[in-house]
Amino acid sequence: MLTPPVLPEAIQGQPYSERVTASGGAAPYTFAITTGALPPGLILTPSGTSSVLISGTPTTSGAASFTLTATDADGCAAAIVYTIGIAGGGAPVPALSTWAWLLLAGVLALAVRATARSA
Repeated sequence: MLTPPVLPEAIQGQPYSERVTASGGAAPYTFAITTGALPPGLILTPSGTSSVLISGTPTTSGAASFTLTATDADGCAAAIVYTIGIAGGGAPVPALSTWAWLLLAGVLALAVRATARSA
């Protein structure tokens, strides 16, 4: 058996990490994508003897369906079909440069000084 039964949605350009765990067989397990593919930017990484990590940063929006198969030490396999929906991330908020912060601080200081004098 593989859990969780459903994977959470991802956001394009944002880090994603979800663990899938196998149970009911003999560890160690091996994991493989047997049909379909992970969304671009995500990878499978073994995590212990009974789980795998799906992680990375999705690079495109949309949805990706794939079958994840876990095979135990005795050769018994369990599979689950997952779909990961990826929401568009939108444009990142630009960071203010140091000079912009200094300029903003100077404008605020002038506004406060002007207000204090006119009172």
